[in-house]
Amino acid sequence: MADSKWEKVTVATGELQAEIIRGMLKAQDIEVLLFQEGAGKVFSVSVGPLAEVEILVPADKKDEATQIIDEYFAQDEGVEQG
Repeated sequence: MADSKWEKVTVATGELQAEIIRGMLKAQDIEVLLFQEGAGKVFSVSVGPLAEVEILVPADKKDEATQIIDEYFAQDEGVEQG
């Protein structure tokens, strides 16, 4: 997939959330790249903009990945409200 175009599907609020999302997508056979600002990674920042992690998937899997992520966040919101 080195020649594939990668597209951002969401931004996680930290490494833990990014890894959870990566695991969900990989379980559906969707390759994932995580990108975090270098300073955030080096200094182990866990809050704010430097803690954000961009989640990228191959362009041809973007719609499928977006649906999976939307379902994850909808379920997460339901737990907080209920």
